[in-house]
Parts: sequence; C-alpha cells; structure tokens
Amino acid sequence: VMLIVGFAAVTSTLVINGILNIGENSDDFNIIFTSAKLDGRKRNDFISEDKKHIEFISNELKSIDDEMDLVYEVTNTSRNFDADVHIECESESNEYIMFQYTPSQMIVESSETKSGILKASMLKAVTEETDISITCTLVAEAKERESLGEEYIEPFSKSGVMMSYKYNGSIWDYGSNITKVIFENKLKPHETSDELTFDISSNQDKSVMGYLIPNEDTSKYTLYIQGDTGVKANSNSSNLFSGFTNLLEIENLNYLDTSNVTNMIRMFYNCSSLTSLDVSNFDTSNLTDLRSMFYGCSSLTSLDLSNFDTSKVTDMRWMFFGCKSLTNLDVSSFDTINVKFMSSMFNGCSSLKILDVSNFDTNNVTNMDGMFYGCRNLISLDISSFNTINVTRNDNMFALMPNMAIIKVKDKITQDWILALSSNYRPEDWTTENVIIKEA
Repeated sequence: VMLIVGFAAVTSTLVINGILNIGENSDDFNIIFTSAKLDGRKRNDFISEDKKHIEFISNELKSIDDEMDLVYEVTNTSRNFDADVHIECESESNEYIMFQYTPSQMIVESSETKSGILKASMLKAVTEETDISITCTLVAEAKERESLGEEYIEPFSKSGVMMSYKYNGSIWDYGSNITKVIFENKLKPHETSDELTFDISSNQDKSVMGYLIPNEDTSKYTLYIQGDTGVKANSNSSNLFSGFTNLLEIENLNYLDTSNVTNMIRMFYNCSSLTSLDVSNFDTSNLTDLRSMFYGCSSLTSLDLSNFDTSKVTDMRWMFFGCKSLTNLDVSSFDTINVKFMSSMFNGCSSLKILDVSNFDTNNVTNMDGMFYGCRNLISLDISSFNTINVTRNDNMFALMPNMAIIKVKDKITQDWILALSSNYRPEDWTTENVIIKEA
C-alpha cells in the first residue's frame, strides 16, 4: 500500500510588494583637522575644539626669503564616504609676501589622514611692522564607496595610563637587557612566558601591557608596550628608560601620549647604546622638570627636539650631560623664561662645534655651574641673550673649552663677567688670552 501526499490541483499566486527606504547618512561625513605644525613645531593648540578651524600667528618675517610653513593634517572620520578635498585661500593684497599651498586638491579616503602645507615667503623688506591676514577654506565633497571603511577612533581616546617607574617586579628589572622598545596602539597579547608578561597600567586594570620577547640571544629582549588607541604616559615619567644601557631603537613613540607629563627626570638616563632619538612628537606643554633627561646618552648622534615646549620648565640641570657624540643640537625652540637651574646642562658634549643658545632667556637662572664644561670642540657659542644678573654660581662654566673659541655676548658687562670667571679655572683648563669674545 502506498500513501501519496501532495498538493491538490489548485493554482495559488503569492505576491510581495515593498519599498526600500534609502536615506542619506550625512551625519557620517566629517572631515577634521588632527595636527598642525608651524615652522616644524607641533602646535595642536592652534586647532579649535571642534577641530574645524586652525588659527595662528606666524613668527616675524624680517628678511628677504624668510619663510613660514604651516603643515596641517586632515582626517576623514567617515566609514561610508571618501572625501574630495580642495583648498581655497584669500589674502590681503600686498607686494611683500607670496603665498603657496599644496596640494590644492586631494582625495582623502575613509578613515585616512593626509597633510597639506601652507607656505609664506618674504619677497622684499618692509619699512614698518605690519600684519597680513590670510584665510584658507578646505571644502570637502563626499564620494560614495563600495565598501564600509574602518571605524575612526581618536588616538588615545581609550588609552590606559602607564604606571610610573617601579623599582622591582616589572619591566624595569630587565632594563639593561632590553635592546628594542616597540609601542603599539592595540591590546593584543604576544606569545611569551607569564613571568615576562606585565600589567604596567597605573590602575592595574590591564589597560597597558608589557611583553618581553627573548631575542636570538636569549639574555636580551624586545619590549612591547601596548594599549588601545595608544598609551598615556604617567604624569611622573621619570626614569622611564633609565638604565636601558643596551637599548638600540625605539619604535612608534607617536603612540605614547605625553600631554599630561610634568616630570621627565632621567627619562633616557644612561641609554648609552642609543644612536638616534626622535621625540618631536612629544607634547611637553605641561613639563616642569627636565633634569638629566638625556644624561649619559653617550652614543647619541641624532636628537630631534624640534617641537619641545619648555615654557613651564624650571629645571634643566644635566639635561645633555655626557652626550659626547652629538655633533649638532638644535635648541632654538626652547623657552627658558621660567628656568632657574642650568648647571652642567651641556657638560661633556665634546663633539659639538657650534651651539646657538641666543634665544635663551636667563633672567631667572641662578646656577650655571659647569654649563659648557668639557665642550672641547666648541668653537662658536652664541650667548648674546644671556642676562646673568641673578646668577650666583658659575664655577667651571667654560672650563675645558678649546683655545680660540668664539663667544658672542650681549655687552661689555657680560664680557667682563665671563673674563672674571677665569680666576676660577686652572690655566690648563681655559686661557682667557686665547678666547675671542665678540660683542653681538
């Protein structure tokens, strides 16, 4: 017996009618300024709170061919749209300044950041001071995408705070055996042993992790320091890399947010194997103490301090002590108006030939002991801005400088002050007869 089940011979028609309601996601399209540099110095304080405007005042342009560069970065935070961005600039009519901006047009894809440059060049000198205003507008037009872009997450928005230096039981126990440090902006565990894995967050909530990975020479390590969207440095970042005597390289320092740091005492103390260091990304606007920051970095040949804001710093003692391999040191961005202590600041910088500290405001400095001690190859030193009225200690300030060194001073008073220092030195250290002092 067979049982057959089926549909009856009846025709049935099913119909679905629908409307797809597609709306414009205009809220998703947003272009913001994420960085600004004026003449090589980071100035994110020029960016408005809503990140839609940049306002700045340039340094004075005084001579023909003097230039001003504003480098800005724009970021497309949209996931649905790319952006066609073009710039339009207007300036007051004048015959003194030529403005250039590049690029005039660029495609900024979803979650992408691109930079542009606004440049002003002086064509001829003026007979009286004047201000010339310029207004540039970036116009961004949305362009459709065929795939969803990555979500934009503001750097450091989810970051944890790194703990301050710990005497034992953490990464610093291995400092002298670490050859490389790599900062990362995502929490992603590295394969290593439990004893080489550390919670180095200030709150001990694992928001900042450290992983030591043995090198081929298993007595040496690579250190990974990571947090979501980067790592926030502790307000007390003293000794952060102190004693890392075998450290050769630091990667991704831009993932370290130093905006809340007040103390960088001995931060790179005795990093004697490090040959190059770029800290131009550091936000140092809240720094007050730079004592011994690069003390004993004896192999350092390249040091980029171009964006250092030192306007709140009071102490620069021993800052570059023993940096004997530096042949060039640009401290032109330093604001020293609040500094009280400069003793041994450049002590032992024996490879420097030229040092320009003519921008230093020393009105509040009380101690210059050994400031240029042992700068054996320094043949040109510009201290023409120095006011030494409050200096009470200056022993060995110029000791062990070379014969025939040219020291530029402000006036006869400063010249006499320097000459008087010779009574503090042994004849073999410094002979005033062989030092050329020029009034600036």
